Amino acid sequence: MSENRQNLKLKGIPASEGIVAGPAYVMSRTRLPIVRKRISARQLNKEIKRLRRAIERAGAELNKVKVQLGRKIAREPFSIIDAHLLLIQDQALWAEVEQKIKEEEINAEWALRKVINKWLKIFAGFKDSYLRERGYDLEVVGERVLSKLVGHRDKDLSSLEEPVIVIASDLRPDQTAQMISSQVLGFATEAGSRTSHTAIVARSLEIPAVVGVERITELVEDGDIIILDGIEGEVLINPGEKFCGVYQEKKAKWEAINQLLQEYALPPSQTQDGYKIELSANLEILDEINFLKKYGAEGVGLYRTEYLYLDRERAPNEEEHFENYRRLAEAVKPYSAVIRTFDLGGDKFASEPKLAEEMNPALGLRAIRFCLKSPEIFKTQLRGILRAS
Repeated sequence: MSENRQNLKLKGIPASEGIVAGPAYVMSRTRLPIVRKRISARQLNKEIKRLRRAIERAGAELNKVKVQLGRKIAREPFSIIDAHLLLIQDQALWAEVEQKIKEEEINAEWALRKVINKWLKIFAGFKDSYLRERGYDLEVVGERVLSKLVGHRDKDLSSLEEPVIVIASDLRPDQTAQMISSQVLGFATEAGSRTSHTAIVARSLEIPAVVGVERITELVEDGDIIILDGIEGEVLINPGEKFCGVYQEKKAKWEAINQLLQEYALPPSQTQDGYKIELSANLEILDEINFLKKYGAEGVGLYRTEYLYLDRERAPNEEEHFENYRRLAEAVKPYSAVIRTFDLGGDKFASEPKLAEEMNPALGLRAIRFCLKSPEIFKTQLRGILRAS
């Protein structure tokens, strides 16, 4: 261990609270390197087909991630993954890349990087910070397709055998979501902000994280002992005994405060003059029921049922509906649960029902309009709800 890496403290942006310690696991350090090549006119169609196969594989990989995560995570991480899937399905984006291949007679990797860089400059010019960071989503999708073109494979976080702290240039939101069932204690990245999708996913899954840590992938090596402070946004490399004691004390105080706050979550919610306010939960998936008691919720004010329909070839049958809502009712008793019938258009089904695609499903045949158009699907859900009631 070199002298200047003992007790080295790096400062970043606190993205998700918590203090953890463990060995470093260093991932990819930079954007994928690409080869820039000129393509002969007779090879252009072949190159476009290669691009299309990469896009298809990237989409299939992201869908596989959703299936693997199943119902382990809340809606927010899934929404981000869905947003990336929509970008992968954006025909206008890929048409621009194909046009670049034809006009400049260059390989797919070079054309894709050029198009993505062009759009990143446009997003960087937005005054609104949220809109600026949506350029990051475009870059993530572009890099995913590039990885298929160059044959790059990510490190598999789900196969880790020992607890680690991940150090990376950046992490995709789907990589962060996969940490829920892995040995990852926390992570630190060079890129990102508190409002980046990776940070949002980390907070949703309660994984301690620090982002925006300059040069961290240069300064940290695999196996270095790391203390990660997601409260102050600090990363300490190879700490001595004195620093370990300081952070252990800080962690104990933070956990004590959280425990105290937790105790305030359990009593009934009411104003100082005694007016009682019903605090109900908003659920996406049944596994979130565990949070009801933790945060003192009195039943479920809204249970979204869309995820019963996604990532499957057939709509759920009556028995599946009944079993799902029965579990919900038993978990919330003696309180009530409000179930919303599914709010989807036909565009969101993997296979069934077969309906015509629309220009804008959000404004067309969806939710109650879709239910009335497909009464058997609607009635199946209603029967399941009635039986569970």
